[in-house]
Amino acid sequence: MLRPQPFEREGVEWSRPTFVGREDRPLVLVTLGTVVNVLSLLSDVIGAVTASADVNVIVTFNTQENADAAQVDRGRVQPVGFVPLSQLLKGVSMVVSDGGAGTVLSAMSQGLPMVILPLIADQPLNAERVAHTGAGVSVKGAPEIGTATQRVLGEPSYHNAAQRVAEQIAAMNSPEDVLTLLLQRAGLSA
Repeated sequence: MLRPQPFEREGVEWSRPTFVGREDRPLVLVTLGTVVNVLSLLSDVIGAVTASADVNVIVTFNTQENADAAQVDRGRVQPVGFVPLSQLLKGVSMVVSDGGAGTVLSAMSQGLPMVILPLIADQPLNAERVAHTGAGVSVKGAPEIGTATQRVLGEPSYHNAAQRVAEQIAAMNSPEDVLTLLLQRAGLSA
C-alpha cells in the first residue's frame, strides 16, 4: 500500500495567520478543494462554523483575489488563496471540507478529524468512509456543519479515531519505497 501524503510544493512561502487575543481557540481549516469553489456555499459553511463554535478559521479560496475580497470577520477568519495542504494542516484541530480525496487522505494522514459536506464525484463515498472509521461526520447541508463541528471538537472519540487512522497510514509504504519496489520488479534496479 502506498502512503498518502499532503501535497507539498517547493517555493510556496506562507505564514500562518495570527488571531490576536484568540490564540487559545481551536483552529479549523475550511476548504472546498480546488474543483468546487461556490463562493456562496463557502460563505454559508464559514457562517455555520463560526456561529456555533468559538474557533479560529483558515478558509481556502481558489484564487488569492477571491480570498482578498472575502467578506468575513478577519479577527476570527483568515482567507487564503492556494497554499499546499502540507502547510495548511500544521496546527489545525480539525478540517471541514467537501470530502475530496486529496483533502481527506491528507487530513487522515495527519490524524485530523473532519466534518464533510460531500458535493460531487467520489466525495459521498469518502465522507461515508471517514464516518465509518469514527474520524468524522458527514453532513447533508451547510446548516448542519455548525453542530457537527461542535461535536467533533467536543468529543475526543473523533480525534482518537483520526489518530488511529493516521497510525495505519504511517505504517504504509512511502512513495520512495513503492518506487524502489516497482523498479526492482521491473528489473530496472538492483
